[in-house]
Amino acid sequence: MATRNHNFRFNLDRDEERRAWEILHSDCVENDFKSHNRFVVKAINDYYERHLQEKADPYLSSREKEEAFIERIIEAVNSRLFIYLPQLVGQYILMSGLSGINVGTSQVSANTIQESVSVKSDVPEENELLDFDAF
Repeated sequence: MATRNHNFRFNLDRDEERRAWEILHSDCVENDFKSHNRFVVKAINDYYERHLQEKADPYLSSREKEEAFIERIIEAVNSRLFIYLPQLVGQYILMSGLSGINVGTSQVSANTIQESVSVKSDVPEENELLDFDAF
């Protein structure tokens, strides 16, 4: 088995090195990795791979930030859409089914609704695009 040994020193007076020491000896690292050695090897490999990607594509990090920003916008819009979707569907149904009726007064009689529905149920116009027999 070919193993090599390399020692690292951590100067705890420097913030960056103290933080690295604290991360290396944190509960998270001890629970998620088999050993400190496995953590250091994985950290070095991941860091160097990312370094090579950024070197090959200088705009990689800015593009990733833009994509993350776009994803947050999409999530926000979707969450708002699902909140207001029942209200929007209800308004659409009221406007399409009861067009021409004053809905704001809430005194719509059953006869008025029936008349509105019977007017809407007329035979639709012929449309050659909907003629499926032609295909």
